[in-house]
Amino acid sequence: VEDLFTRLPLEEVKQKAKAEKKIYYIDFSAEWCQPCKLMDATTFRDYEVVKFTHENFYAVQLDMTDFDAIEMQAMYKIAALPTILFFDYNGNLIDRATGMQTGTLFLSKLKEIKLKS
Repeated sequence: VEDLFTRLPLEEVKQKAKAEKKIYYIDFSAEWCQPCKLMDATTFRDYEVVKFTHENFYAVQLDMTDFDAIEMQAMYKIAALPTILFFDYNGNLIDRATGMQTGTLFLSKLKEIKLKS
């Protein structure tokens, strides 16, 4: 399965999302977060999730020790992990998902967000 998350820096993703009018989402993760590890091994490897994401979104994963993540943690009041924040192409927060998401659950969340946009 190809990688769900882009390796591009967040700033570059924001620019690409704006240019292509694409929603992007950021998964906040940490070494010590067991549900995050579980999602990495299952949800984020789910064929349908990966396929739907690549067709409709940009996806970025940030470690909570990352400078961007620390800044955003305060700004968006991230209290628990995993937390996934969804942004429109102008960088406005449009939705969020907190806690363990199965592939099926996460895919329906992605489809719901895509429909609303």
